Amino acid sequence: MNRTAAVTAALFAALFVAPIVAPVPALAAEDGKRVHVTYADLDLSTPQGVGQLDRRLAKAVNSACEATPSRALSQALALRHCRDTALASVAEQRVHAIASHRSEIQVAGGR
Repeated sequence: MNRTAAVTAALFAALFVAPIVAPVPALAAEDGKRVHVTYADLDLSTPQGVGQLDRRLAKAVNSACEATPSRALSQALALRHCRDTALASVAEQRVHAIASHRSEIQVAGGR
């Protein structure tokens, strides 16, 4: 099982085992880019609310770890590292957000 799949599995396991939503620390990219994810409008006690949060987080990770037009392997690896780092950092924030119903998560790339 790759690292991303393991993080995803852990997220979903935590979702069903633990109470939903808690506070999430900010992620900092090496370039300092941060993306704020607001979820005060979501009902995180429902699968639909959590699904919407997950879509927002995925969009934020993609925004924080912007791909530059390049076919270089080093660029592809840097992008993957950024996304993996951001997803890992967001995982704990996501669980806390669901447990505590805070209104914002910060996502930053891990380049």
